Amino acid sequence: MLSGVLCLIAGLVMKWWDARQLREFGWFAYAPLSETTYFPGPTPMAVAAMVLLFAGVATFFLGLGIRLGRRRR
Repeated sequence: MLSGVLCLIAGLVMKWWDARQLREFGWFAYAPLSETTYFPGPTPMAVAAMVLLFAGVATFFLGLGIRLGRRRR
């Protein structure tokens, strides 16, 4: 369970840090007849943070389930 909590904390810190970073973007005088909207994907740090959050939640609840299962025997 401790590793799950540590993963959760690390994921939250990484997500917070990624949200505080400045985003770079460019601007042009006009878009050359483009009907599509550019939407940037998630940054690699945001993806890593989400993976850590998922792993932390899964590990935490797995440990909790094992601990509760042992107590009932």
